[in-house]
Amino acid sequence: MHDSHDSHDSSATTSPIASVGSSHSRPRRGVAQRRTVAAGATTLLAITIAFASGCVTVSESSPATTPVGTWTSSADGLRLDLRDDGAFTVTPPTPRNPVRGRWTLDGSRIEFRNDADAAVCPDVAGTYGWTLEEGSLFFTLVEDGCAPRRDHMTSVFTRANR
Repeated sequence: MHDSHDSHDSSATTSPIASVGSSHSRPRRGVAQRRTVAAGATTLLAITIAFASGCVTVSESSPATTPVGTWTSSADGLRLDLRDDGAFTVTPPTPRNPVRGRWTLDGSRIEFRNDADAAVCPDVAGTYGWTLEEGSLFFTLVEDGCAPRRDHMTSVFTRANR
């Protein structure tokens, strides 16, 4: 006769393979879940690196990818028009001829090159860092052989009323 304590229920038998999913081990994630977690971690790492290296600027206003527009210098009223086709015009507040040229962007740097027939610094290039913050355009001198441009570009520029 068998005692109830001596009986062995085969459904209660656990093998090492069956115990992997037991309550004592970590639940297994599917391949899609692991890829999603890996993609999220990669994205977070890329954002962290971008912030740490200064490649990303965050401002309260909507992000701008270019300084295209018409701007007025807070120092002397000089007007700077940056067109989306790469042309620029600088119009002094006093009755003088405007200076025209081309501008190009390379990330957070902008290069201005006056036209070859410009009255001031013909065919001279100048490079500046640029940022937009709360509707103001700021330039930081990197290198510029044109003294009059250097003197004007360090002021704050605000978007001109049209």
